[in-house]
Amino acid sequence: MLGDSHSVLGRHSEAIEAYRHAVADLHAQETEHAYVHCLLKIAICYRALGKKSHAVRYLQACLPLIRELRLAGYEETALRELAACEVAVS
Repeated sequence: MLGDSHSVLGRHSEAIEAYRHAVADLHAQETEHAYVHCLLKIAICYRALGKKSHAVRYLQACLPLIRELRLAGYEETALRELAACEVAVS
């Protein structure tokens, strides 16, 4: 994914933009796994930019979907990101 490439290079703002475009396309196609992946990656990039409130919003949006799809690895990552944002997890 283009967003992953930007993220690895530390270009988090560009990564967020690329993930947002992918989210719109994937949501329309009902590709849930890839959609959740992009939401999680957006959250990670926002936290890397120091925008914790934005990261939390995306994490809270994707965590129920992650649990519904039973994506254990993604759930661990999302919970770790929430903890890094200093948010209590229920």
